[in-house]
Amino acid sequence: MICKPKNTVMGCFGLKKEVSDEGQEEQECPGEILDFDEILDEIGPRGIFQIRTTIILWFCCATLNMTVLSFVFVAFTPRYRCPMTTCGESAATSSFYADSMAQAYPGFLTQAFGSNVLAKIRHCQQYQYPDQDSLTCEEYVQRLATDFDQANVSSCSSSDLIVDDSYVKSSMVIDYDFTCGQAFLKNVINSLYLVGMLVGSFIIGSLSDRFGRLKGLLISVFLVSVAGSLCALKPPLIVLGILRVLCGMGGVGSFICGYVIVVELVTPRYSIQMNMLISIGFAIGSIIVTTLSFLIREWQYLQLAIHAPLIILMSYGFLVPESPRWLISKGRHREAKRIIAQIAKVNGRPEPTHLYNKTNTVHTYHEIRSVEEIEKVSLWEVLNHRPLLLRTLVMMVNWFSVTMSFYGIIFTLTSLAGDPYLNFFLGILTELPGIFLVYFSVRFVGRRINMSFLMTFGGVSCIIAGISMGSNFHLSQRIFAFIAKLCAAAIFNSIFLYTTELYPTNIRNSALGSCSTIGRIGGVSALLLGGLSQIWVPLPLIVYGCIGIVAGFGTLFLPETSGTPLPETIEEALQVGKNSNFKPFRCNASKA
Repeated sequence: MICKPKNTVMGCFGLKKEVSDEGQEEQECPGEILDFDEILDEIGPRGIFQIRTTIILWFCCATLNMTVLSFVFVAFTPRYRCPMTTCGESAATSSFYADSMAQAYPGFLTQAFGSNVLAKIRHCQQYQYPDQDSLTCEEYVQRLATDFDQANVSSCSSSDLIVDDSYVKSSMVIDYDFTCGQAFLKNVINSLYLVGMLVGSFIIGSLSDRFGRLKGLLISVFLVSVAGSLCALKPPLIVLGILRVLCGMGGVGSFICGYVIVVELVTPRYSIQMNMLISIGFAIGSIIVTTLSFLIREWQYLQLAIHAPLIILMSYGFLVPESPRWLISKGRHREAKRIIAQIAKVNGRPEPTHLYNKTNTVHTYHEIRSVEEIEKVSLWEVLNHRPLLLRTLVMMVNWFSVTMSFYGIIFTLTSLAGDPYLNFFLGILTELPGIFLVYFSVRFVGRRINMSFLMTFGGVSCIIAGISMGSNFHLSQRIFAFIAKLCAAAIFNSIFLYTTELYPTNIRNSALGSCSTIGRIGGVSALLLGGLSQIWVPLPLIVYGCIGIVAGFGTLFLPETSGTPLPETIEEALQVGKNSNFKPFRCNASKA
Protein backbone atom coordinates (compact mmCIF):
# COMPACT_ATOMS: atom_id res chain seq x y z
CA MET A 1 0.00 0.00 0.00
CA ILE A 2 1.30 3.45 -0.90
CA CYS A 3 0.21 6.51 1.10
CA LYS A 4 -0.03 9.68 -0.97
CA PRO A 5 1.99 12.79 -0.12
CA LYS A 6 0.09 15.22 2.05
CA ASN A 7 -0.38 18.96 2.52
CA THR A 8 -1.88 20.59 5.58
CA VAL A 9 -4.83 22.92 6.19
CA MET A 10 -6.24 24.38 9.37
CA GLY A 11 -9.01 22.39 11.00
CA CYS A 12 -11.06 22.58 14.21
CA PHE A 13 -9.51 24.25 17.27
CA GLY A 14 -6.56 25.40 15.20
CA LEU A 15 -5.28 21.87 14.53
CA LYS A 16 -3.94 20.96 11.12
CA LYS A 17 -5.57 18.48 8.78
CA GLU A 18 -3.59 16.54 6.25
CA VAL A 19 -4.96 16.40 2.72
CA SER A 20 -3.73 14.78 -0.45
CA ASP A 21 -2.57 16.66 -3.54
CA GLU A 22 -6.08 16.40 -4.94
CA GLY A 23 -7.37 18.36 -1.92
CA GLN A 24 -9.21 15.46 -0.33
CA GLU A 25 -8.58 14.46 3.23
CA GLU A 26 -6.16 11.53 3.29
CA GLN A 27 -7.27 8.33 4.97
CA GLU A 28 -5.18 6.51 7.51
CA CYS A 29 -2.78 3.83 6.41
CA PRO A 30 -4.21 0.62 7.87
CA GLY A 31 -2.01 -1.55 10.02
CA GLU A 32 0.37 1.24 11.07
CA ILE A 33 1.59 0.72 14.64
CA LEU A 34 3.30 3.32 16.82
CA ASP A 35 5.01 2.64 20.15
CA PHE A 36 4.06 5.78 22.05
CA ASP A 37 6.22 5.04 25.12
CA GLU A 38 9.29 4.72 22.87
CA ILE A 39 8.33 7.95 21.13
CA LEU A 40 7.91 9.73 24.47
CA ASP A 41 11.42 8.71 25.49
CA GLU A 42 12.65 10.54 22.40
CA ILE A 43 10.54 13.71 22.62
CA GLY A 44 10.58 14.08 26.40
CA PRO A 45 8.60 11.79 28.73
CA ARG A 46 8.12 14.61 31.24
CA GLY A 47 8.90 17.82 29.46
CA ILE A 48 7.61 21.39 29.39
CA PHE A 49 4.64 20.35 27.24
CA GLN A 50 3.42 17.74 29.75
CA ILE A 51 3.91 20.01 32.75
CA ARG A 52 2.19 22.91 30.99
CA THR A 53 -0.77 20.73 30.01
CA THR A 54 -1.05 19.36 33.54
CA ILE A 55 -1.10 22.84 35.07
CA ILE A 56 -3.78 23.89 32.58
CA LEU A 57 -5.82 20.84 33.58
CA TRP A 58 -5.55 21.63 37.30
CA PHE A 59 -9.01 23.10 37.10
CA CYS A 60 -10.47 19.75 36.02
CA CYS A 61 -9.60 18.47 39.49
CA ALA A 62 -10.66 21.78 40.99
CA THR A 63 -14.03 21.58 39.22
CA LEU A 64 -14.91 18.26 40.83
CA ASN A 65 -13.83 19.32 44.30
CA MET A 66 -15.51 22.73 44.06
CA THR A 67 -18.87 21.39 42.98
CA VAL A 68 -18.86 18.61 45.59
CA LEU A 69 -17.71 20.73 48.52
CA SER A 70 -19.93 23.71 47.70
CA PHE A 71 -23.00 21.86 49.00
CA VAL A 72 -21.51 21.82 52.50
CA PHE A 73 -22.23 25.56 52.85
CA VAL A 74 -24.80 26.07 50.09
CA ALA A 75 -27.01 23.66 52.05
CA PHE A 76 -25.54 24.38 55.49
CA THR A 77 -28.03 23.41 58.19
CA PRO A 78 -28.16 26.26 60.68
CA ARG A 79 -29.53 25.74 64.14
CA TYR A 80 -33.21 26.49 64.45
CA ARG A 81 -35.87 26.26 67.15
CA CYS A 82 -39.49 27.04 67.81
CA PRO A 83 -40.23 30.41 69.42
CA MET A 84 -41.39 30.77 73.01
CA THR A 85 -44.42 32.89 72.18
CA THR A 86 -45.35 33.31 75.83
CA CYS A 87 -42.13 35.28 76.26
CA GLY A 88 -42.83 37.40 73.16
CA GLU A 89 -40.62 35.49 70.69
CA SER A 90 -41.46 35.21 66.99
CA ALA A 91 -39.54 34.42 63.80
CA ALA A 92 -39.86 38.04 62.64
CA THR A 93 -38.63 39.75 65.81
CA SER A 94 -36.34 37.31 67.63
CA SER A 95 -32.79 36.02 67.21
CA PHE A 96 -31.56 32.50 67.85
CA TYR A 97 -29.04 33.83 70.35
CA ALA A 98 -29.42 36.81 72.65
CA ASP A 99 -25.69 37.37 72.13
CA SER A 100 -24.58 35.80 68.82
CA MET A 101 -20.89 36.53 69.43
CA ALA A 102 -20.86 34.58 72.67
CA GLN A 103 -23.54 32.19 71.38
CA ALA A 104 -25.55 32.91 74.53
CA TYR A 105 -29.23 32.00 74.58
CA PRO A 106 -31.91 34.34 75.88
CA GLY A 107 -32.05 34.29 79.67
CA PHE A 108 -35.50 32.70 79.86
CA LEU A 109 -34.27 29.72 77.80
CA THR A 110 -31.32 29.00 80.07
CA GLN A 111 -33.55 29.40 83.11
CA ALA A 112 -36.03 26.91 81.69
CA PHE A 113 -33.65 24.31 80.25
CA GLY A 114 -30.30 24.91 81.90
CA SER A 115 -27.00 25.89 80.29
CA ASN A 116 -27.06 23.10 77.69
CA VAL A 117 -30.25 24.21 76.00
CA LEU A 118 -30.05 22.14 72.81
CA ALA A 119 -29.47 18.93 74.76
CA LYS A 120 -33.00 19.21 76.15
CA ILE A 121 -35.20 21.03 73.64
CA ARG A 122 -35.97 19.77 70.15
CA HIS A 123 -35.71 21.85 66.98
CA CYS A 124 -39.35 21.73 65.94
CA GLN A 125 -41.21 21.25 69.21
CA GLN A 126 -43.13 23.59 71.46
CA TYR A 127 -44.04 22.94 75.06
CA GLN A 128 -47.41 24.10 76.36
CA TYR A 129 -49.57 23.71 79.47
CA PRO A 130 -53.38 23.62 79.70
CA ASP A 131 -53.43 27.08 81.27
CA GLN A 132 -50.81 28.45 78.85
CA ASP A 133 -52.76 31.60 78.00
CA SER A 134 -52.91 32.74 81.59
CA LEU A 135 -49.21 32.31 82.29
CA THR A 136 -46.72 35.14 82.29
CA CYS A 137 -43.24 34.56 80.82
CA GLU A 138 -41.75 34.22 84.32
CA GLU A 139 -44.40 31.69 85.39
CA TYR A 140 -44.02 29.72 82.15
CA VAL A 141 -40.23 29.54 82.52
CA GLN A 142 -40.55 28.42 86.13
CA ARG A 143 -43.05 25.72 85.12
CA LEU A 144 -40.66 24.39 82.45
CA ALA A 145 -37.78 24.33 84.93
CA THR A 146 -39.70 22.41 87.59
CA ASP A 147 -42.45 20.54 85.75
CA PHE A 148 -41.08 19.97 82.21
CA ASP A 149 -42.41 16.40 81.86
CA GLN A 150 -46.00 17.57 82.25
CA ALA A 151 -45.84 19.90 79.25
CA ASN A 152 -47.78 19.02 76.11
CA VAL A 153 -45.47 18.68 73.10
CA SER A 154 -46.59 20.06 69.72
CA SER A 155 -44.89 21.03 66.48
CA CYS A 156 -44.50 24.55 65.25
CA SER A 157 -44.74 25.66 61.63
CA SER A 158 -41.53 25.83 59.61
CA SER A 159 -42.36 29.47 58.84
CA ASP A 160 -42.31 30.23 62.58
CA LEU A 161 -38.83 28.82 63.19
CA ILE A 162 -36.17 31.07 64.65
CA VAL A 163 -32.99 30.44 62.65
CA ASP A 164 -29.37 30.95 63.69
CA ASP A 165 -27.82 33.27 61.10
CA SER A 166 -24.45 33.63 62.82
CA TYR A 167 -22.75 31.40 60.23
CA VAL A 168 -24.83 31.82 57.05
CA LYS A 169 -27.26 34.54 56.08
CA SER A 170 -29.32 32.24 53.86
CA SER A 171 -29.28 28.52 53.17
CA MET A 172 -30.90 26.15 50.73
CA VAL A 173 -32.09 24.21 53.77
CA ILE A 174 -34.27 27.10 54.92
CA ASP A 175 -35.39 28.35 51.50
CA TYR A 176 -36.50 24.86 50.42
CA ASP A 177 -37.78 24.02 53.91
CA PHE A 178 -35.50 21.06 54.51
CA THR A 179 -36.35 21.35 58.19
CA CYS A 180 -38.26 19.39 60.79
CA GLY A 181 -40.16 16.55 59.10
CA GLN A 182 -38.59 17.31 55.70
CA ALA A 183 -34.96 17.39 56.84
CA PHE A 184 -34.29 14.14 54.95
CA LEU A 185 -34.77 16.00 51.64
CA LYS A 186 -31.38 17.67 52.10
CA ASN A 187 -29.65 14.29 51.96
CA VAL A 188 -31.78 13.29 48.97
CA ILE A 189 -30.79 16.39 46.99
CA ASN A 190 -27.17 15.97 48.04
CA SER A 191 -27.15 12.31 47.04
CA LEU A 192 -28.52 13.20 43.58
CA TYR A 193 -25.21 14.92 42.83
CA LEU A 194 -23.43 11.68 43.68
CA VAL A 195 -25.95 9.78 41.56
CA GLY A 196 -24.94 12.09 38.72
CA MET A 197 -21.30 11.27 39.42
CA LEU A 198 -22.20 7.59 39.38
CA VAL A 199 -23.94 7.82 36.01
CA GLY A 200 -21.39 10.26 34.61
CA SER A 201 -18.43 8.06 35.57
CA PHE A 202 -19.74 5.36 33.27
CA ILE A 203 -21.32 7.44 30.49
CA ILE A 204 -18.63 10.10 30.16
CA GLY A 205 -15.92 7.45 30.52
CA SER A 206 -17.43 5.38 27.71
CA LEU A 207 -17.98 8.42 25.48
CA SER A 208 -14.39 9.57 25.91
CA ASP A 209 -13.11 6.08 25.06
CA ARG A 210 -15.16 6.14 21.89
CA PHE A 211 -15.02 9.79 20.77
CA GLY A 212 -11.95 11.13 22.52
CA ARG A 213 -10.79 12.44 25.88
CA LEU A 214 -11.04 16.09 24.80
CA LYS A 215 -14.64 15.87 23.57
CA GLY A 216 -15.65 14.18 26.82
CA LEU A 217 -13.91 16.96 28.76
CA LEU A 218 -15.69 19.78 26.92
CA ILE A 219 -19.11 18.16 27.32
CA SER A 220 -18.46 17.71 31.04
CA VAL A 221 -17.33 21.31 31.60
CA PHE A 222 -20.42 22.63 29.85
CA LEU A 223 -22.72 20.43 31.95
CA VAL A 224 -21.24 21.33 35.31
CA SER A 225 -21.11 25.08 34.66
CA VAL A 226 -24.60 25.53 33.18
CA ALA A 227 -26.43 23.08 35.47
CA GLY A 228 -24.67 24.40 38.57
CA SER A 229 -25.44 28.01 37.70
CA LEU A 230 -29.13 27.27 37.08
CA CYS A 231 -29.39 25.82 40.60
CA ALA A 232 -28.74 29.35 41.93
CA LEU A 233 -32.05 30.52 40.43
CA LYS A 234 -33.93 28.53 43.09
CA PRO A 235 -35.87 26.33 40.62
CA PRO A 236 -38.67 23.98 41.70
CA LEU A 237 -37.49 21.05 43.79
CA ILE A 238 -37.82 18.47 40.99
CA VAL A 239 -35.86 20.69 38.58
CA LEU A 240 -33.23 21.24 41.27
CA GLY A 241 -32.82 17.48 41.59
CA ILE A 242 -32.34 17.06 37.82
CA LEU A 243 -29.81 19.88 37.71
CA ARG A 244 -27.88 18.29 40.59
CA VAL A 245 -27.65 15.03 38.63
CA LEU A 246 -26.39 16.85 35.51
CA CYS A 247 -23.92 18.83 37.59
CA GLY A 248 -22.58 15.62 39.11
CA MET A 249 -22.14 14.06 35.68
CA GLY A 250 -20.20 17.07 34.47
CA GLY A 251 -18.06 17.33 37.59
CA VAL A 252 -16.81 13.76 37.56
CA GLY A 253 -16.52 13.68 33.76
CA SER A 254 -14.31 16.76 33.65
CA PHE A 255 -11.93 15.22 36.16
CA ILE A 256 -11.76 11.73 34.67
CA CYS A 257 -11.12 13.00 31.14
CA GLY A 258 -8.53 15.53 32.24
CA TYR A 259 -6.78 13.06 34.49
CA VAL A 260 -6.51 10.40 31.79
CA ILE A 261 -5.12 12.94 29.31
CA VAL A 262 -2.32 13.73 31.76
CA VAL A 263 -1.54 10.09 32.59
CA GLU A 264 -1.43 9.14 28.91
CA LEU A 265 1.01 11.95 28.08
CA VAL A 266 3.86 10.50 30.15
CA THR A 267 5.73 7.23 30.53
CA PRO A 268 5.15 5.08 33.64
CA ARG A 269 8.44 6.26 35.12
CA TYR A 270 6.95 9.73 35.64
CA SER A 271 3.32 8.81 36.28
CA ILE A 272 3.59 9.32 40.04
CA GLN A 273 5.09 12.78 39.62
CA MET A 274 2.40 13.87 37.16
CA ASN A 275 -0.26 12.29 39.39
CA MET A 276 1.03 14.40 42.26
CA LEU A 277 1.16 17.51 40.09
CA ILE A 278 -2.41 17.26 38.80
CA SER A 279 -3.69 16.39 42.29
CA ILE A 280 -2.72 19.89 43.35
CA GLY A 281 -5.90 20.85 41.49
CA PHE A 282 -7.93 19.19 44.24
CA ALA A 283 -6.31 21.42 46.84
CA ILE A 284 -6.86 24.48 44.62
CA GLY A 285 -10.56 23.65 44.34
CA SER A 286 -10.85 23.14 48.09
CA ILE A 287 -9.15 26.44 48.86
CA ILE A 288 -11.38 28.29 46.37
CA VAL A 289 -14.55 26.84 47.91
CA THR A 290 -13.40 27.49 51.48
CA THR A 291 -12.53 31.11 50.66
CA LEU A 292 -15.74 31.82 48.74
CA SER A 293 -17.87 30.14 51.43
CA PHE A 294 -16.28 32.31 54.12
CA LEU A 295 -16.76 35.51 52.10
CA ILE A 296 -20.22 34.80 50.62
CA ARG A 297 -22.80 33.80 53.22
CA GLU A 298 -25.89 33.72 50.96
CA TRP A 299 -26.31 30.38 49.22
CA GLN A 300 -27.58 31.58 45.82
CA TYR A 301 -24.67 33.99 45.33
CA LEU A 302 -22.24 31.33 46.54
CA GLN A 303 -23.65 28.75 44.11
CA LEU A 304 -23.34 31.18 41.21
CA ALA A 305 -19.84 32.33 42.18
CA ILE A 306 -18.58 28.73 42.19
CA HIS A 307 -20.19 27.41 39.00
CA ALA A 308 -20.64 30.27 36.52
CA PRO A 309 -16.89 30.99 35.98
CA LEU A 310 -16.29 27.34 35.05
CA ILE A 311 -17.66 28.03 31.56
CA ILE A 312 -14.25 29.59 30.84
CA LEU A 313 -12.85 26.05 30.78
CA MET A 314 -14.51 25.53 27.39
CA SER A 315 -11.34 27.22 26.12
CA TYR A 316 -9.63 23.85 26.70
CA GLY A 317 -10.80 23.03 23.18
CA PHE A 318 -8.03 25.35 21.99
CA LEU A 319 -5.49 24.84 24.78
CA VAL A 320 -5.43 21.07 25.40
CA PRO A 321 -4.52 18.38 22.84
CA GLU A 322 -6.29 15.09 22.35
CA SER A 323 -4.48 12.15 23.91
CA PRO A 324 -1.99 10.81 21.34
CA ARG A 325 -2.11 7.43 23.05
CA TRP A 326 -5.89 7.28 22.48
CA LEU A 327 -5.49 8.39 18.85
CA ILE A 328 -2.93 5.63 18.25
CA SER A 329 -5.21 3.04 19.86
CA LYS A 330 -7.91 4.11 17.37
CA GLY A 331 -5.53 3.89 14.42
CA ARG A 332 -5.63 7.66 13.86
CA HIS A 333 -1.87 7.95 13.45
CA ARG A 334 -1.71 11.14 11.41
CA GLU A 335 -3.49 13.13 14.12
CA ALA A 336 -1.25 11.52 16.72
CA LYS A 337 1.86 12.45 14.72
CA ARG A 338 0.78 16.10 14.55
CA ILE A 339 0.46 16.23 18.34
CA ILE A 340 3.74 14.32 18.77
CA ALA A 341 5.44 16.93 16.59
CA GLN A 342 3.94 19.68 18.75
CA ILE A 343 5.15 17.97 21.94
CA ALA A 344 8.64 17.57 20.48
CA LYS A 345 8.76 21.24 19.46
CA VAL A 346 7.68 22.55 22.89
CA ASN A 347 10.08 20.18 24.66
CA GLY A 348 12.94 21.25 22.41
CA ARG A 349 13.40 17.82 20.84
CA PRO A 350 13.45 16.77 17.17
CA GLU A 351 10.40 14.97 15.81
CA PRO A 352 11.10 11.20 16.04
CA THR A 353 10.25 10.36 12.44
CA HIS A 354 12.69 7.44 12.57
CA LEU A 355 10.35 5.74 15.06
CA TYR A 356 7.33 5.96 12.79
CA ASN A 357 6.63 2.82 10.81
CA LYS A 358 7.37 3.46 7.18
CA THR A 359 4.09 4.19 5.46
CA ASN A 360 5.31 2.52 2.25
CA THR A 361 5.56 -0.79 4.04
CA VAL A 362 2.67 -3.21 3.68
CA HIS A 363 2.09 -4.74 7.11
CA THR A 364 1.21 -8.36 7.49
CA TYR A 365 -2.31 -9.60 7.96
CA HIS A 366 -1.59 -10.43 11.61
CA GLU A 367 -0.35 -6.91 12.35
CA ILE A 368 -3.44 -5.33 10.81
CA ARG A 369 -5.70 -7.82 12.56
CA SER A 370 -4.10 -7.11 15.94
CA VAL A 371 -4.76 -3.38 15.55
CA GLU A 372 -8.39 -4.08 14.67
CA GLU A 373 -8.79 -6.39 17.66
CA ILE A 374 -7.33 -3.79 20.01
CA GLU A 375 -9.81 -1.23 18.69
CA LYS A 376 -12.83 -3.50 19.11
CA VAL A 377 -12.07 -4.80 22.61
CA SER A 378 -14.68 -3.95 25.24
CA LEU A 379 -14.68 -3.90 29.02
CA TRP A 380 -17.03 -6.90 29.15
CA GLU A 381 -14.61 -8.98 27.06
CA VAL A 382 -11.78 -8.07 29.42
CA LEU A 383 -13.76 -9.34 32.41
CA ASN A 384 -13.90 -12.81 30.84
CA HIS A 385 -10.32 -13.18 32.05
CA ARG A 386 -10.35 -14.30 35.68
CA PRO A 387 -7.30 -12.27 36.87
CA LEU A 388 -8.77 -9.09 35.39
CA LEU A 389 -12.17 -9.88 36.89
CA LEU A 390 -10.63 -10.39 40.34
CA ARG A 391 -8.65 -7.15 40.26
CA THR A 392 -11.74 -5.29 39.01
CA LEU A 393 -13.81 -6.57 41.95
CA VAL A 394 -11.08 -5.63 44.44
CA MET A 395 -10.69 -2.17 42.91
CA MET A 396 -14.44 -1.63 43.04
CA VAL A 397 -14.46 -2.43 46.77
CA ASN A 398 -11.61 0.05 47.23
CA TRP A 399 -13.44 2.73 45.26
CA PHE A 400 -16.62 2.09 47.26
CA SER A 401 -14.77 2.36 50.56
CA VAL A 402 -12.64 5.43 49.89
CA THR A 403 -15.50 7.40 48.32
CA MET A 404 -17.80 6.53 51.21
CA SER A 405 -15.18 7.63 53.74
CA PHE A 406 -14.16 10.74 51.81
CA TYR A 407 -17.65 12.18 51.44
CA GLY A 408 -18.89 10.86 54.76
CA ILE A 409 -16.08 12.67 56.58
CA ILE A 410 -16.44 15.85 54.50
CA PHE A 411 -20.09 16.23 55.45
CA THR A 412 -19.26 15.40 59.07
CA LEU A 413 -16.63 18.14 59.43
CA THR A 414 -19.16 20.90 60.13
CA SER A 415 -20.78 18.71 62.81
CA LEU A 416 -17.60 18.34 64.85
CA ALA A 417 -17.13 20.30 68.05
CA GLY A 418 -16.06 23.89 67.40
CA ASP A 419 -16.44 26.43 64.61
CA PRO A 420 -17.71 24.74 61.39
CA TYR A 421 -15.62 26.98 59.10
CA LEU A 422 -12.44 26.23 61.04
CA ASN A 423 -13.17 22.49 61.14
CA PHE A 424 -13.91 22.46 57.44
CA PHE A 425 -10.77 24.44 56.61
CA LEU A 426 -8.54 22.20 58.73
CA GLY A 427 -10.11 19.09 57.20
CA ILE A 428 -9.53 20.44 53.70
CA LEU A 429 -5.90 21.29 54.48
CA THR A 430 -5.21 17.57 54.94
CA GLU A 431 -5.39 17.17 51.15
CA LEU A 432 -2.02 18.89 50.71
CA PRO A 433 0.00 16.53 52.94
CA GLY A 434 -2.01 13.70 51.38
CA ILE A 435 -0.54 14.57 47.98
CA PHE A 436 3.05 14.56 49.24
CA LEU A 437 2.47 11.46 51.37
CA VAL A 438 1.46 9.46 48.31
CA TYR A 439 4.30 10.83 46.19
CA PHE A 440 6.99 9.65 48.59
CA SER A 441 5.34 6.52 49.95
CA VAL A 442 4.62 4.83 46.62
CA ARG A 443 8.23 5.30 45.55
CA PHE A 444 9.39 3.18 48.47
CA VAL A 445 6.57 0.72 49.12
CA GLY A 446 4.73 0.66 45.79
CA ARG A 447 1.05 1.10 44.92
CA ARG A 448 -0.28 -2.02 46.62
CA ILE A 449 1.24 -1.76 50.11
CA ASN A 450 0.70 2.00 50.17
CA MET A 451 -3.01 1.73 49.43
CA SER A 452 -3.50 -1.22 51.79
CA PHE A 453 -1.89 0.65 54.70
CA LEU A 454 -3.80 3.89 54.08
CA MET A 455 -7.10 2.03 53.79
CA THR A 456 -6.52 0.17 57.05
CA PHE A 457 -5.11 3.10 59.04
CA GLY A 458 -7.83 5.42 57.76
CA GLY A 459 -10.47 2.87 58.74
CA VAL A 460 -9.12 2.61 62.28
CA SER A 461 -9.03 6.42 62.56
CA CYS A 462 -12.66 6.62 61.40
CA ILE A 463 -13.70 4.22 64.14
CA ILE A 464 -11.84 6.17 66.85
CA ALA A 465 -13.25 9.50 65.60
CA GLY A 466 -16.75 8.04 65.65
CA ILE A 467 -16.43 6.74 69.19
CA SER A 468 -15.06 10.13 70.27
CA MET A 469 -18.12 11.89 68.77
CA GLY A 470 -20.30 9.90 71.15
CA SER A 471 -18.40 11.35 74.12
CA ASN A 472 -16.95 14.64 75.30
CA PHE A 473 -13.49 13.98 73.78
CA HIS A 474 -13.75 16.96 71.43
CA LEU A 475 -10.05 17.16 70.59
CA SER A 476 -9.86 13.42 69.89
CA GLN A 477 -12.80 13.47 67.47
CA ARG A 478 -11.27 16.30 65.49
CA ILE A 479 -7.74 14.85 65.34
CA PHE A 480 -8.80 11.37 64.21
CA ALA A 481 -11.41 12.75 61.80
CA PHE A 482 -8.65 14.84 60.19
CA ILE A 483 -6.34 11.79 60.06
CA ALA A 484 -9.08 9.73 58.39
CA LYS A 485 -9.68 12.58 55.92
CA LEU A 486 -5.94 12.73 55.18
CA CYS A 487 -5.85 8.99 54.45
CA ALA A 488 -8.93 9.22 52.22
CA ALA A 489 -7.45 12.17 50.31
CA ALA A 490 -4.13 10.34 49.92
CA ILE A 491 -5.89 7.24 48.59
CA PHE A 492 -7.82 9.35 46.08
CA ASN A 493 -4.50 10.74 44.88
CA SER A 494 -3.28 7.24 44.07
CA ILE A 495 -6.34 5.14 43.26
CA PHE A 496 -6.95 6.87 39.92
CA LEU A 497 -3.37 6.18 38.88
CA TYR A 498 -3.43 2.60 40.17
CA THR A 499 -6.66 1.87 38.28
CA THR A 500 -5.38 3.27 34.97
CA GLU A 501 -2.26 1.09 35.22
CA LEU A 502 -4.27 -2.15 35.42
CA TYR A 503 -6.15 -1.96 32.10
CA PRO A 504 -5.32 -1.69 28.37
CA THR A 505 -5.61 1.66 26.60
CA ASN A 506 -8.81 1.08 24.68
CA ILE A 507 -10.90 0.39 27.77
CA ARG A 508 -8.85 2.38 30.31
CA ASN A 509 -11.38 5.19 30.61
CA SER A 510 -14.30 2.73 30.67
CA ALA A 511 -12.64 0.72 33.45
CA LEU A 512 -11.83 3.87 35.40
CA GLY A 513 -15.38 5.10 34.87
CA SER A 514 -16.89 1.78 35.98
CA CYS A 515 -14.81 1.65 39.17
CA SER A 516 -15.60 5.30 39.81
CA THR A 517 -19.28 4.47 39.31
CA ILE A 518 -19.12 1.96 42.15
CA GLY A 519 -17.33 4.63 44.15
CA ARG A 520 -20.27 6.97 43.68
CA ILE A 521 -22.56 4.29 45.10
CA GLY A 522 -20.30 4.44 48.14
CA GLY A 523 -20.75 8.22 48.23
CA VAL A 524 -24.54 7.93 48.09
CA SER A 525 -24.37 5.25 50.78
CA ALA A 526 -22.35 7.59 53.00
CA LEU A 527 -25.14 10.17 52.90
CA LEU A 528 -27.81 7.57 53.60
CA LEU A 529 -25.77 6.01 56.40
CA GLY A 530 -25.47 9.48 57.95
CA GLY A 531 -29.01 8.93 59.22
CA LEU A 532 -27.69 6.16 61.47
CA SER A 533 -26.39 8.88 63.76
CA GLN A 534 -29.98 9.25 64.98
CA ILE A 535 -29.67 5.72 66.37
CA TRP A 536 -26.12 6.12 67.72
CA VAL A 537 -23.91 9.12 66.94
CA PRO A 538 -20.67 7.14 66.25
CA LEU A 539 -22.35 4.53 64.03
CA PRO A 540 -21.78 6.08 60.55
CA LEU A 541 -18.04 6.60 61.06
CA ILE A 542 -17.67 3.13 62.54
CA VAL A 543 -19.30 1.62 59.44
CA TYR A 544 -16.98 3.64 57.16
CA GLY A 545 -13.99 2.42 59.17
CA CYS A 546 -14.91 -1.26 59.11
CA ILE A 547 -15.43 -1.25 55.34
CA GLY A 548 -12.08 0.53 54.93
CA ILE A 549 -10.26 -2.19 56.89
CA VAL A 550 -11.83 -4.89 54.71
CA ALA A 551 -10.80 -2.99 51.55
CA GLY A 552 -7.27 -2.60 52.86
CA PHE A 553 -6.94 -6.35 53.28
CA GLY A 554 -8.34 -7.02 49.79
CA THR A 555 -5.80 -4.66 48.21
CA LEU A 556 -3.02 -7.14 49.04
CA PHE A 557 -4.39 -9.39 46.27
CA LEU A 558 -3.75 -6.79 43.54
CA PRO A 559 -0.60 -6.86 41.36
CA GLU A 560 2.14 -4.28 41.88
CA THR A 561 2.25 -1.89 38.91
CA SER A 562 5.21 0.29 39.90
CA GLY A 563 7.81 0.50 37.14
CA THR A 564 5.70 -1.31 34.52
CA PRO A 565 4.55 0.35 31.25
CA LEU A 566 0.89 1.11 30.64
CA PRO A 567 -0.63 -2.01 29.01
CA GLU A 568 -1.90 -1.57 25.47
CA THR A 569 -3.55 -4.99 24.99
CA ILE A 570 -5.35 -7.58 27.12
CA GLU A 571 -2.28 -9.81 27.00
CA GLU A 572 -0.10 -7.01 28.38
CA ALA A 573 -2.67 -6.27 31.07
CA LEU A 574 -2.60 -9.93 32.17
CA GLN A 575 1.18 -9.68 32.58
CA VAL A 576 1.07 -6.56 34.76
CA GLY A 577 3.07 -7.12 37.92
CA LYS A 578 4.54 -10.46 36.85
CA ASN A 579 7.78 -9.08 35.44
CA SER A 580 8.16 -6.10 37.73
CA ASN A 581 11.52 -5.72 39.44
CA PHE A 582 10.16 -3.19 41.94
CA LYS A 583 11.41 -3.87 45.49
CA PRO A 584 9.40 -2.47 48.41
CA PHE A 585 11.19 -0.44 51.12
CA ARG A 586 14.01 0.44 48.75
CA CYS A 587 14.65 3.60 46.78
CA ASN A 588 12.91 2.95 43.46
CA ALA A 589 12.87 6.53 42.24
CA SER A 590 13.77 5.61 38.68
CA LYS A 591 11.12 2.91 38.48
CA ALA A 592 8.12 4.41 40.24
